Amino acid sequence: MRKIELNQFVHDIATPLTMVKLNLEQLTGEVEWKSGQIRQKKIIKRIESGIEELDHLVSMHSHLKSPIIFRTTVIKEIRKVAHFFEMTLMRNKIKLELIFEDDYFLVNASDKFHRIMLNLMCNAIEALEKVKGRARSIVIKTSRLETGFVLTIGDNGAGIKPAHLPHIFNYRFTTKPLGNGLGLYNVKSLLLEHFNGFITCDSKEGEGTEFEIILPD
Repeated sequence: MRKIELNQFVHDIATPLTMVKLNLEQLTGEVEWKSGQIRQKKIIKRIESGIEELDHLVSMHSHLKSPIIFRTTVIKEIRKVAHFFEMTLMRNKIKLELIFEDDYFLVNASDKFHRIMLNLMCNAIEALEKVKGRARSIVIKTSRLETGFVLTIGDNGAGIKPAHLPHIFNYRFTTKPLGNGLGLYNVKSLLLEHFNGFITCDSKEGEGTEFEIILPD
């Protein structure tokens, strides 16, 4: 595996691996819920979702296995990703709103779509961690226009500085102390290579950010 491919693989695998670890800590630790009990079944399901995502990534980068072939839809996969982040959203008091007006079929591409959504969700959550004094929210919408299928994911987080906005999809561009600049670069590359799609970003510093994805019909 080339160095660039290895770096991308490490970046992609880090998020689901972290989610599995967090849920395992939740399952075994002494965490009090409002109900007074740890909801073990839901936590186990989230761990299973994390393991499934890791399996997707490993199989995609393996030359010894054929990719899993199946047909699904954007809405179904968004719901899976939302479930995957359920604990993180609750811990950070983030409200997730899903508004579905239309759907889009994914054929042999669920792993690519997972990578896209994981990156965008992680970015939204990180932006909201800095927000104080107002309710935190993420809104995911689907619709259809003349240009094709439209997916937006917006947050009312910290926003992006105007000077940084033109560069966020560039290879290795990052403003995070421990970032590697591959997240949004990978999102843009995956959309173009596997969906013939593209992504744009609208952001106001201190108010929030919205990414818009267009998938041509």
